Amino acid sequence: MSHFPSFQTATNLLSSSNNPINNSNNIDNIQDAAQIKASYYRKKAKVKNTEKSTKSWSTKFEEFRACAGYSVPLTDLKDISQLQKQIVEFISTMKMKNGNEYKATSVKQSVDALNRYLLHLSPIPQINLHDKYMFPDLHDVLHGKLRDLQEHGFGETLGSVAINSQQIQQILQYPKITTDNPKGLLYRGQAYIISIPADNNGPCSDIQLYLSKRPPSGDENFYLQPNNTSWLETNIWYKTDHIGKNKLGNFMKKIGRETQIDIPIELLSNHSGRKTATQILQDQEVPEQAIMQLTGHKNVQGVRAYKKVNENQQLNTLNTLINITDNKSSTFIQENSQNNLINNYNSNSQLPLQEISLSLNSLNESPIFHNCTFSNVTFNIQK
Repeated sequence: MSHFPSFQTATNLLSSSNNPINNSNNIDNIQDAAQIKASYYRKKAKVKNTEKSTKSWSTKFEEFRACAGYSVPLTDLKDISQLQKQIVEFISTMKMKNGNEYKATSVKQSVDALNRYLLHLSPIPQINLHDKYMFPDLHDVLHGKLRDLQEHGFGETLGSVAINSQQIQQILQYPKITTDNPKGLLYRGQAYIISIPADNNGPCSDIQLYLSKRPPSGDENFYLQPNNTSWLETNIWYKTDHIGKNKLGNFMKKIGRETQIDIPIELLSNHSGRKTATQILQDQEVPEQAIMQLTGHKNVQGVRAYKKVNENQQLNTLNTLINITDNKSSTFIQENSQNNLINNYNSNSQLPLQEISLSLNSLNESPIFHNCTFSNVTFNIQK
């Protein structure tokens, strides 16, 4: 049985009778144990995708520098203007391997990655590529390129899109998305991961059927390649090899194309399933902590990022605004009428008191004298 590695605390080491404080070996042991634990936490803090992005873009930048003839290592480059010149040239000329432009999101990610790279490498103190005062030309060129990419259709995308209940039903009722063939069952499993319907013939039945069709010697990955050519003759629905990364990544796009649902195909991804499930649960007012357990989010901010106002919430919001507006309008009218009365009374106050003529109706409308003090005055009111 395996156990987690244990670490001795400094207190335990110091209190041990066999390890007196003045023993240099004991001090070394304490420092070694502390460094091992610190190293463990450093590794835990690293995000795999972030590390991968940093390595990828820093490699591209170093390749550009070599081709452009910049021979001074970044570890020795202390001239900010020279470093800015190289990064500006890199950003201005960067292209994909096929010659196409990068998306705006990728260009921004490249600057983020280079900033992380230079923080650990550059001798320039407190370097920050996002500081427009430290790197003004980079700031201008970057924003100019992003604007140009936006104008030419390479701007930022909206990310994965969620699917509504009507579109889910359209997918599941499509003739090719059935459970009587390997490919359809495979796609249907992916589609049901999105909707999670609670019925007897729902996702559990489909998943159980899929598992029963998997060969015993199949790859441990969940999705196996369908045996499209000979499954009818052999009754072997799936091969032993798993589906490749690219095909698996395009599952939802292919389903969207085949079923012709009314969603931009480029916004469909397997991540749409997670987004849809989160939206459905939020619409049903399921607590955020319960949603996190299902979707695997580590914090509520991740769940809230998927939150989208549904139609009922929009209507409630509009009704609230309308009611507030109506109340404000009536209040405004009432205040104006009161102001007019006050102005009239103010103008009347310039007349001798005996010349003020008041009707019974005006007495009933609002107070005539408010917060006033009279001395030696006689009121003679005629009905």
